[in-house]
Amino acid sequence: MPNIEDLLQRAMREGKFDNLPGKGQPVRLDENPHADPEWRLAYHLLQQNGFSLPWLELRQEIENEIESARLNQRISDYNLQVPLERFQMRQLNLQQELARLCPAGH
Repeated sequence: MPNIEDLLQRAMREGKFDNLPGKGQPVRLDENPHADPEWRLAYHLLQQNGFSLPWLELRQEIENEIESARLNQRISDYNLQVPLERFQMRQLNLQQELARLCPAGH
């Protein structure tokens, strides 16, 4: 049974991708193709002005906290292995790190 790569290569040789819409045009990564077309302009304006939808911001916060927790777990594992306390690392605090990276008024 042929794998996906073989099928794609064969389709390209047969010209199945030659007349696709947008061929030769740059890929627009700034637009969400799954967004409701009626809301596309609103999403674009929000994004261009540095805003996001509340549920997207919440998701980003959650993902940051997950990454922070994973990193803190690695820091804990590291701290258990080092021979002396002076080599240990402090746990990360997401709010402090964000404040350090984005100080108020900047």
